Amino acid sequence: MSELIPRPSSASTDRAPASFNKRERNNLDRRVNAEITNGLTASARLQAAGWVTAVAIQSTAMLSREAVIAANGDERTAERLEHIVDGFAMYARSEVNRFMQ
Repeated sequence: MSELIPRPSSASTDRAPASFNKRERNNLDRRVNAEITNGLTASARLQAAGWVTAVAIQSTAMLSREAVIAANGDERTAERLEHIVDGFAMYARSEVNRFMQ
């Protein structure tokens, strides 16, 4: 995946003002690297949450359609199957919510 905003790959001497001493440059490097790490971690969490959400939506829709087909117009069977699908939807919601904490 290409980066929208390229990461700096050069040494701190290119990022830091010329007036910075060695300790200040090292501190800048450490803090910039920490922020890059935080960004990459947040991005990975966001992608994982998106994937789990998409699978939950697709699976719930598939099960709902399958329940309608399996019920074949029988209202009592439809109620039972809807209850099962609702249980799955609640489980899927809890899995998606884990990523939001």
